[in-house]
Amino acid sequence: MKKLDDYLRLESSARWHLSRDDAGRPVVVTLSKSHLTIVSRSDQPLAHWSLQALRQINPGQMPAIFTPDSQNGGETIELFDQQFAEMLQRTLANGQKQESPQKASWSLPIYGFLLVMSLLAGIYYFSAPIAAGLAGFVSASERDFIGERTFALVDELLGERCRTINGDRILVKLAGTILNGEAEIRVVRSHHQVTAHLPSSILVITDSLLREHDQFAIIGGFLLEEKLRSQQTDSVASLFRQMGLLAAVRFFLHRKLDESDLEIFVTSQIFNNKRPVDRDELIVSFKNAGLSILPFAQANNLTEVIAASRVRRGSPQFTPPVSDQEWLDLQNLCFKSHEEG
Repeated sequence: MKKLDDYLRLESSARWHLSRDDAGRPVVVTLSKSHLTIVSRSDQPLAHWSLQALRQINPGQMPAIFTPDSQNGGETIELFDQQFAEMLQRTLANGQKQESPQKASWSLPIYGFLLVMSLLAGIYYFSAPIAAGLAGFVSASERDFIGERTFALVDELLGERCRTINGDRILVKLAGTILNGEAEIRVVRSHHQVTAHLPSSILVITDSLLREHDQFAIIGGFLLEEKLRSQQTDSVASLFRQMGLLAAVRFFLHRKLDESDLEIFVTSQIFNNKRPVDRDELIVSFKNAGLSILPFAQANNLTEVIAASRVRRGSPQFTPPVSDQEWLDLQNLCFKSHEEG
């Protein structure tokens, strides 16, 4: 039987349900070596599941229904393509055979076993907050190290970084004007229209999102929104909380990070970590950056913000932080990067 490595990529139409009662919506699913990615018909990312967490809840039946193990009664994907469903099921079965652990020994007395399980449960319950608290002891250089390690995985999950001498200059200029120099902006090549924030104040934006909008104020809004999102929680603390206490301690002792932990974290930052930001804070951010919020509000259908912007009197004149030529260069950064590369 062929391994999944022998296949470049598998795609199929499907129906995605948020819950068992949800009627669902038509989507496109992509099967890679370790993940199942779900996007809308317009290529908007919706979910990114690890194959290790998937199981089929109606074996041998069509349409085949799959769900993450940890979500009983939660999200499901309904596959109508029998060949695709069988390929996914074989992939999951092969993974389970390779990773099935040896049966645990039950030689401990029952009371001793219950005591051990109670201790483990206590450690598990308190380990995440303790691990998150360790983030306060991470130095600036260690944060830079974590930021670069996590960004290295963006190349696999989204696309390669786009860089030119002129492009770097424009991005540094933008970071200084609209973000007060508090973050570094990096552009990656991808058909997903997303932004993300990583440790060490790295803001990622895809080139397809840059090219989607004609006005810089809209792109500036996405960057300001992502910056506010990054300020809601310490991203290193989020990483340590997800890794667990032992992995966080191992980082302090040996400066090592498990690749699978980083991949889960980066996937969450890109696809699943889009918490809403406070609208008042967003309005203040636009004002401090010298940007008009109206184009961004209109592009994202923020009706309350649109209404407030239209009735506000004496609004400051919007002065773009980049010239028209610089804006065009930024939209074409990945093309220029490919030519120079």
